Amino acid sequence: MHMNGQQSGLARHVKRAALGAAFLMAGALGTAPGMATADEGGNCCLKNPTAARASALVGVWEPMENPRNLPQKAPPRFTPAAQKSVDHQIELRDSGKITYDYSAICIPPSSATMTTLGPQELLVDEKKMTWLIEAVSGMRWVWLDGREHPPLDELRFTANGHSVGRWEDDVFVIDSVGFMDKAMVYMNMLGNISIYPSPQMRFIERIRLIEDGQAMVSERTLIDPVNLEEPWVTTVRYERRDWEIGETICMENNQVFFYFEPDELPNQH
Repeated sequence: MHMNGQQSGLARHVKRAALGAAFLMAGALGTAPGMATADEGGNCCLKNPTAARASALVGVWEPMENPRNLPQKAPPRFTPAAQKSVDHQIELRDSGKITYDYSAICIPPSSATMTTLGPQELLVDEKKMTWLIEAVSGMRWVWLDGREHPPLDELRFTANGHSVGRWEDDVFVIDSVGFMDKAMVYMNMLGNISIYPSPQMRFIERIRLIEDGQAMVSERTLIDPVNLEEPWVTTVRYERRDWEIGETICMENNQVFFYFEPDELPNQH
């Protein structure tokens, strides 16, 4: 039994060494195993056609809008329950108090907000797009392998949700569900006013490259029957940048609680 344990441990070390050598060799060649290497046309060596086409989106992008100035087809129309929460937040803000949201204790906003905050880097491999967000070192995965969303009762609710990607002609569509209820969505032009996702929230991004691949436009549709009377559509323009994204660390700021009594916090459904 002891010898088998030693052999098993040795096998693990050999496997790790082999993987390490593979990554070192890949680094010398300029790629890591399974990662996209785009040619001049934006296509790559990936066998998955969805992923191969998505390699044209690989790179660092800067959103040219933020939650306060998102171009929108129409202002959001809130349900009565959500409007009550919005009105309460506006009342607190207008009375001179700091409007509370959960980012103060390092719970990140949902991807509907995070994808508009600072530099973003997109990477693609055979199964997924990895979307890195400099703000709070956020990361989301967009699955490209044809999988569907799990049933609602099997979803693991997270800040960025469960995302799947597909192509519709020249438009890359990302469909996301499963957002945790504290991962707020900033509503533009209201001054840091948030809504909190219900289990029914859906976030759809329709991304199209423009200007010879040096920019992209994302039409974003937020659907949440608990918070919104109708889908809310906004647009974000991203421009390609020759940057390296940095690391941002969030440290809990307990001072925010000095300003509020528990019953003053925004209502949730």
